[in-house]
Amino acid sequence: MQCVWTPSPPPCSNLDPAAELPFVQNLRRRLQLVAPPPVRFHGDPPVQLPTDLSVTDCVFVRHDTHRDSLQAPYDGLFLVLDQNPKFLILDLNGKPDSVSVDRLKVAHGVSAADVPVHRRRGRPPNVRPARLSPNLAIGDPPCNVNQGPNQDIDWQLPQPLAIRPQVTRAGRVTRPPANFTHFVTHDIYSLQHC
Repeated sequence: MQCVWTPSPPPCSNLDPAAELPFVQNLRRRLQLVAPPPVRFHGDPPVQLPTDLSVTDCVFVRHDTHRDSLQAPYDGLFLVLDQNPKFLILDLNGKPDSVSVDRLKVAHGVSAADVPVHRRRGRPPNVRPARLSPNLAIGDPPCNVNQGPNQDIDWQLPQPLAIRPQVTRAGRVTRPPANFTHFVTHDIYSLQHC
């Protein structure tokens, strides 16, 4: 230990260096045994996964967005379709969707038969008509060909066809404007002759 020299007599001038040596050694030894307090993390608590999450058929999903005052913290009862270590693929309202295991809670005492079937919301699906050739009537060939050794080809007169509505790839029915209707029917009848 060194003394600090000042204009007045130093306060440590009366200390015996041989007497303080065991005290300092004992103090250093004791301070080395004292461990610092553990570091505290004030964030989210560590996530604990339930052990039976890997074998369950049904789960609840935590609602992580803003909740109303009386809204439950977990949403519905959902069926597990596939399992991975970090996420499960669930049947959410009729569609498969992956959800992190951190947001899931096991539904105890519930089987897959107890899961409610969700109705599809929105517009009902369109039933697409069978794809037909736009210029032929159903079941009738456009030409009547008599196949014989001495017979000529007998052409049928064009029969009026029911104009099939145009359908887009998305399944919506489109109607041509009224001023193009004559050309559309004329083209269909002209294509009817082989």
